[in-house]
Amino acid sequence: MAAAQDLGSCPARGGGSTPPRLSMNVDEQLDLIFDTFNDLFWANNFEQADKILSEVEDYSSIDLIIGYLVASLPAKDKLPNRRQMLQTAQKRFPDPRGELFQGLS
Repeated sequence: MAAAQDLGSCPARGGGSTPPRLSMNVDEQLDLIFDTFNDLFWANNFEQADKILSEVEDYSSIDLIIGYLVASLPAKDKLPNRRQMLQTAQKRFPDPRGELFQGLS
């Protein structure tokens, strides 16, 4: 059910990519997403942040997808893959009232 790799093992934290942590609940995964993006941005490692966004394949959890989009919002102009993630999410989760992704472009 996890939407991405174990972000805690990303290169910015001294590790490599590993399989998803399926035992983590959504809140724990969101904490990990925000902590990882925060660390990457402070390290000016936008390339790794963009790579993480490009590797998200599981769009089954709107909570996690919104988490990625919110966590990456401060550097959106430096993350080319973020736009694709937003477009994919908008197709996967139609929002006729335009409220779900408001402010995330």
